[in-house]
Amino acid sequence: MAGGMAGGMAGGMAGGGAMAGGAVGGVGVGGAGARAGVGGGACGCEVEAGPAVMSYVGGGCGDYIQETTYKYVGCGAGEFDVVATRKANYTCLFVGGGVGVLVLVIIVVLLLLPGSTTTTTPLTTALPFNCNTRDNPDMWSIAKKTYCCANGGIGCPEPTTPAPTPPPTPPPTPPPTPPPTPPPKPSLPYDCNAGFNNWQAGWSPGKKAWCCTHASRGCAPVSKLCTLWGDPHIMSFDQMDTDKNKAYSFYGDGDFWLVKSSTVSIQARFEGTRYTEGLAATNQI
Repeated sequence: MAGGMAGGMAGGMAGGGAMAGGAVGGVGVGGAGARAGVGGGACGCEVEAGPAVMSYVGGGCGDYIQETTYKYVGCGAGEFDVVATRKANYTCLFVGGGVGVLVLVIIVVLLLLPGSTTTTTPLTTALPFNCNTRDNPDMWSIAKKTYCCANGGIGCPEPTTPAPTPPPTPPPTPPPTPPPTPPPKPSLPYDCNAGFNNWQAGWSPGKKAWCCTHASRGCAPVSKLCTLWGDPHIMSFDQMDTDKNKAYSFYGDGDFWLVKSSTVSIQARFEGTRYTEGLAATNQI
């Protein structure tokens, strides 16, 4: 390729010289071909100023083309590479358009076919409530309970037992009849409490007799005997029986009251002696 391009360039240069000569005023033959030149320089205002050089004169106006040489320097070491020329591929456009036209034709055919007879089936009316749910009927609304009770016997309210009729209120208990007022007691002839502290000197014989009979007060004193003997044995004033076998016996040491009243006070001391072998005996009155 390099030799051919060099030869072409040389021939071109030789032809260029013949071309220049023709321009001056004659017919010249170039090294690469012949060209008839008409000397038109005498009629123009421009003249040759030096040797002719290869210049770009426009597409389809010149006699030469420019060729470029390339040298292989190794894979990936240069700046140019052989690349296949690409051109537009309309296959996809044609295939897609064909499919679209086919689909359009099918749609038109389907639209032009006579329609089939359609039968209208009445819709089943939906029930307002589902009475077969597994939840607790006590949680249903009043409307659902009413519907399901009337149509399925579910959710009906439990029969309520009427409350027992309370017994009639008894009439109020009449107040108790007060006991009859006792007849007034006859007035006592004497008040046995008045003047009792001085009854012996202050009461009359009639009051003494009446109070002694009805209140055991104002009675004439009865003489009594108190006897002490031995270690010691005592017959007291208030002892009704005079049997000495029923006398009281005291065997402990100490001081004791024999009589004690508002008018008489008698005290006795009992102590053990050697004659009684330690048992108490009357020591002092």
